[in-house]
Amino acid sequence: MDTPHLRLEETGEVFALRDDVTTVGRGGGVDISLEDPSVSRLHAEIVKALNSPDDVLRVQAARGLGDIADPASAEALAQALDDRNEEVRANAAQGLALMNDKRALGALVRTINDLPDLEHYPFTLSIYNLIELGSPALPALVPLLKSSDPTTRERAFLVFTTIVSALPEGKDWQQLWQSLGSYDPHGTTPERERAADQLSSWIDQRM
Repeated sequence: MDTPHLRLEETGEVFALRDDVTTVGRGGGVDISLEDPSVSRLHAEIVKALNSPDDVLRVQAARGLGDIADPASAEALAQALDDRNEEVRANAAQGLALMNDKRALGALVRTINDLPDLEHYPFTLSIYNLIELGSPALPALVPLLKSSDPTTRERAFLVFTTIVSALPEGKDWQQLWQSLGSYDPHGTTPERERAADQLSSWIDQRM
């Protein structure tokens, strides 16, 4: 099908998308009706090509496509990583993660500062998803530990410590942290670089 469409992974059903907005949900009053009881009555609004000038509609589209997790939508979500709106970018990255798309890790790293959780600083939507990925995310965090931006370093180290602390070898995180150079995201550049290199070597040995 050359026109924009939505394919349901479980059933193989294909639905053409309208030129403006396609509504997806359970029950009546929607363009695409899904019988899955976990789907809300108005599950999401799918915006063709995620190119609406309306920020709210683009956010809804990114969320909806991620929730549906149809791999056919992965390319559209990958393109949405360049959106001007951080909420669109963060939800697009999460959508790729929910699809287990090979671009998910890079997308989450790229959007680590987007869409902060205002009640739980310095968490962001991508931080939660990176933690969910677990140890496979560790190598991608090392460049962020060397970032010139202190907030990026702080968030990358939060993900790193959370993941490693949950591993058997990270049970005594304080001791491991000290043995690997005591990385401090707010330390001096030489100290940070040295400690980040030690963390990187530890990851390489473990992987």
